[in-house]
Amino acid sequence: MRKNPQTRRGFSQAGREGQNIYRLAYLKAGNGLTILCVFSLRLSVSSVRIYLTLETLRKNAKRL
Repeated sequence: MRKNPQTRRGFSQAGREGQNIYRLAYLKAGNGLTILCVFSLRLSVSSVRIYLTLETLRKNAKRL
């Protein structure tokens, strides 16, 4: 009678550990995706800024 609950507990604990590992992996993947999204957004913003500065420089050069 005593062995049965112990094995059940072991199974439930192993299941919980598996879920925790899965959650950690999911969170890490999510963080990586968000970092990638932010990085790409920053890149696009910086490229737009560079483009705008180049355009303003061209206009100023044409005026001169």
